[in-house]
Amino acid sequence: MKELFKELIAENNGKTKYVFYYLNSHTKELQPLNSIDRAFRNACRRANIAGLQFRDLRRTYSSRLHENEIDPLIIQRLLRHRSFKISEEVYIQSSTKLMKDAIERLSENYSSLTQNRPMEEGTDERLFQNSLFTEA
Repeated sequence: MKELFKELIAENNGKTKYVFYYLNSHTKELQPLNSIDRAFRNACRRANIAGLQFRDLRRTYSSRLHENEIDPLIIQRLLRHRSFKISEEVYIQSSTKLMKDAIERLSENYSSLTQNRPMEEGTDERLFQNSLFTEA
């Protein structure tokens, strides 16, 4: 990271010693960014993006990690949370596609199980279905 920051500073051609800066419209001087929140709000305003909050980026990031089956402990550590419960409750938003895929997999498994296992005559269908998923 240190090398990357040095490269970014070098690209400024000596205009400023700061890596992240903005041009102050009143003084016409390059000023350091002191607040990521203000910088983010201004960037959204200039890009005509309404209603986006910085935490939405974290939420999207963690959701994408979750969708790509990254270990929950890794997600917790990347988000720097003390427990995965916080990561799970606050940031991981299960996508509709992920939920549909889970239901399809369950349906496929159920279909293959019922095709290979004949139901005894007189057995209640609900009991039969429940036994498919409780046996080891």
